[in-house]
Amino acid sequence: MATDQPSIEREYLAVIREHRYLAVSGVAAFAVSAACAPMHGFLATKCLGHQLVISRYFGRLEGYRWPERDKTLFRQVIQYQQKAQHKVLRWGTGLLLVATLSLIVGAGLVGICSSLILFNH
Repeated sequence: MATDQPSIEREYLAVIREHRYLAVSGVAAFAVSAACAPMHGFLATKCLGHQLVISRYFGRLEGYRWPERDKTLFRQVIQYQQKAQHKVLRWGTGLLLVATLSLIVGAGLVGICSSLILFNH
């Protein structure tokens, strides 16, 4: 007799099955956000590494300890590091944007799906 009566869990499951695309899209958006956020952290660390190298070579340019031909090489290293850092910054910014938008979309879809469950639509 207990299995014949409709329960709340069955109603929730029926609503989720009816709107499965919303639920799956919300979970997928959260997964994209969860994948992009650590990659942004990795790229931020890599960017900091480039900045440390740039700072070290700027310090060497200011001193009188190095001959001018070495300072020319230091300037080339600085330019290379700045270009590499710029690429890392662009990727990191893009990943952060994707993670943020995915989090907002995922929260919105989960909210819509939850409201559909609450109002039994």
